[in-house]
Amino acid sequence: MTCEARSRGAISRPKRAGAVAALVLLGVLMGCGAAEEGGESGPRWLVVGIDGADWGVINGLWQEGNLPHLRALAERGVAGVLRTSYGVSPVIWTTVATGVVPEVHGITGFAVPTSDGDVPVSSRVRKVPALWNMLTGAGRRTAVVSWWATWPAERIAGVVVSDRATMKVGDRLSPPELQERFDRWREQAHVEENFFDERLSTAWRDHVTQIAARQLLDVDFDLVMVYFRGVDIASHRYWKYFEPERFDDVKSEAVEELGSIVPQTYEATDAAIGRLVEKLGPETNVMVLSDHGFLALEREKVRVLLDFDQILVRLGFQRRADGKVAWEGTELYTYASAKSSLRKRIRYAPDVADAAKEEIRQHLADELAKVAYAGGEPAFLVRGAGERERRTGADFVVEVLPDGATLDLYHDDERWRRAIQKVNVISGSHGKNTHGVIFAAGPDVDPAATLDGIHIHDIAPTLLYGLGLPVAEDFAGRAWLELFSDRFRSSRALRTIPSWGVIGEGETLASTVDEEILDDLRALGYID
Repeated sequence: MTCEARSRGAISRPKRAGAVAALVLLGVLMGCGAAEEGGESGPRWLVVGIDGADWGVINGLWQEGNLPHLRALAERGVAGVLRTSYGVSPVIWTTVATGVVPEVHGITGFAVPTSDGDVPVSSRVRKVPALWNMLTGAGRRTAVVSWWATWPAERIAGVVVSDRATMKVGDRLSPPELQERFDRWREQAHVEENFFDERLSTAWRDHVTQIAARQLLDVDFDLVMVYFRGVDIASHRYWKYFEPERFDDVKSEAVEELGSIVPQTYEATDAAIGRLVEKLGPETNVMVLSDHGFLALEREKVRVLLDFDQILVRLGFQRRADGKVAWEGTELYTYASAKSSLRKRIRYAPDVADAAKEEIRQHLADELAKVAYAGGEPAFLVRGAGERERRTGADFVVEVLPDGATLDLYHDDERWRRAIQKVNVISGSHGKNTHGVIFAAGPDVDPAATLDGIHIHDIAPTLLYGLGLPVAEDFAGRAWLELFSDRFRSSRALRTIPSWGVIGEGETLASTVDEEILDDLRALGYID
């Protein structure tokens, strides 16, 4: 099969699975050139998403002579503020990729509630085609690396390295034949120096992302989309050490130890972008954008992750067998309380007599009064259940006191090592109007273009126009024609179609790594 076997000029409705398997293998294994549409080869675009990149940080680092690759993009192209909405990363990044509002594309949060509990968002939740589906329908090829909500990896004309590619879960890559190459990239990641700060949970993923993206640039894709998450995580957790003057009582030794994490993460991301741009050369159009910026919280948020049932076991109020509550010998258990919740709903075991309940509760209160963090701060407080808590089944509540929280707890003179799974202090945040950044440079970009007012809604239509494909009339934004050079605009008229259609009704899909993802989201305060 040759490149001529691909469909040309078809603006067809993308399908969920199997419809483009031949195109997938053709694009990846043969590496042939870009498909033609209307007799012209579409220009290549590299789009890099940096979650949480903020102009204040970038300008500060520029003044110190850092972030040379973002600086170079700004100097040979254009840069500006990218207006945002919604305030939730997977919602914004899916809006960027689809061109429609969340109520239409279907992803409206980090997770979807089900009768079995929350399930993290996935590609199955999305109801409409993303750019990679649109390009597939037009006979073009895309490489997608680590973009939000791309698991399970869809079969497209190109490749998808999903946002769960580094996790132990199926369907993380498309086509499946990519697995052998991806394993080699992971091996390379162990050898190649990782510039992302390893104190961040995203360091390995971002490191593998930049290696995979670099390798995929050897294939002549029409569009390459790459996403880095580390800046967002660093900014949430370490902002107070980056801007200690905005907070009370930040210890100087902590600033010395942790104050470099935010700027180092920006610098590592800048270096990764530099490697990608250098490999492609000046003939590729490049867009770098963030979904939102960042600001200091007025008051820190502390997220304490612990399995309170294990505390009840330690204190003798609960017995467990094979990882489950053993009702014989159990007096208390938690009910409908996430690991990250600071309010643990407590219920009496079914066999506990009413006459014994108050004595058991007082006994627990006495024992928990003896439990403290490493600095001596009390860890727990027992209180009565409020009306809403009683309606959700609580007999009473244990408050987890966040001040001074440490992984180790002390009960009398006994040290409980790592009784708490994680303590996250959130000092940086963002909202639906904390605007992001945008850079664009390349042969088709006008260096004198104005970006005043450009919005996340405008990205998908702008990229489609830049690729010579029709813009849907039902998009929430518009193609930013003024971004492009006079030469480009004179040679390519804006074409429109009513819609790029739908791909499904939206559905949840559980996986073996859901709890790991949910714990990470809880630790950051995204969900309860």
